Amino acid sequence: MVGHVALRNQPMAILNVLKDPLYKEKELAKKEGLVSMLSVPMCIKDRVIGVINCYTSYPHLFSKGEEEMLTTVANQAAICIENSGLMGTLDIDEILRLILEGLTKNIGFDRARLYLVNEKRNVLECKMAVGIDEERIKGIALRLDPEDSVVARSIFEKQPFVIPDARKDPRVNLMIKEKFNLHSLVVIPLLVKDKALGAIAADFVEPNKNITKETLESIMVFAQQAGLAIHNAFMYQELKPSVSKWKRKFKKTTAGFE
Repeated sequence: MVGHVALRNQPMAILNVLKDPLYKEKELAKKEGLVSMLSVPMCIKDRVIGVINCYTSYPHLFSKGEEEMLTTVANQAAICIENSGLMGTLDIDEILRLILEGLTKNIGFDRARLYLVNEKRNVLECKMAVGIDEERIKGIALRLDPEDSVVARSIFEKQPFVIPDARKDPRVNLMIKEKFNLHSLVVIPLLVKDKALGAIAADFVEPNKNITKETLESIMVFAQQAGLAIHNAFMYQELKPSVSKWKRKFKKTTAGFE
């Protein structure tokens, strides 16, 4: 089962693992009381690095929303695993780009923007965007004031906001509203240990597209994993000078033993 999912890079579901010939661990399934299963690949840039299996203890037909949610978690987990194994790849810009591409490719939004808190300037800086020309986001900084934008409000209140029609909603920053011709919009804070690192804003280009409850749940899971990935990248950047210094010292100390 896992081999099929990894080779084809596609999710696969089984209603009853005890009756499906692809599932080989039937004795384990009996022992653990496993019945239905959803298996999804863990991908980085279309490269499969693993597979996640999710089980229920009763017959269950996994929905498209459940499949999309587990795929989002799997892809974010892949980023974390890749970075923990190869510390040199903990590049914050690469992580931000992968996060936004996950929102557009896996969840289906047309555009996504990622804002990070700059405590020194007391602003939210738009660090990266997908589906938007990079020139259009240069210099965008929203005041860290809940009355200034719904993005800042999500940071202060530590909760998501779904805006069905940004044109009519006063919580949406006027400059951002006009610059990107916003329609339906969702904003999710990036939280780690109850601290907000920033927020993700995603929207559809066409009007009258609704953001469903299932979509919101997928984004919230996605944002939680994204927050952890960003936190780990920042931690590594802070530790990198000390790690390099320790490596040089260790190499010098052990040189006589080579």
